[in-house]
Amino acid sequence: MPAGSGIPAEACDPELSATALRGLAVQCVDLGYRAEAVQLGEACVDYGRNLDSPRAVACYEATLANAAEEHLHHALDMRVRLRRYSGSPEAQELRERAARVAG
Repeated sequence: MPAGSGIPAEACDPELSATALRGLAVQCVDLGYRAEAVQLGEACVDYGRNLDSPRAVACYEATLANAAEEHLHHALDMRVRLRRYSGSPEAQELRERAARVAG
């Protein structure tokens, strides 16, 4: 079980913690909080790593993979738009947003 505090650590039940974190990661993806979704997905995988259910572990790993894919796709999309509008006044705003997403 990963080190840390908060509700997942207090649950003392790795599967419950991983499932709750998975739900939060999915919500973050849906709401556009991609970097946070990746962090929650990583924590989800950490909590579920030693479970006896390969199906559950695969589900948690798929959640992390989906969050990472969304995060990367968004960052690449920002860079493409930045190149497309590099001569426009919107370019600086896009550069700043791309840096926040990638960083």
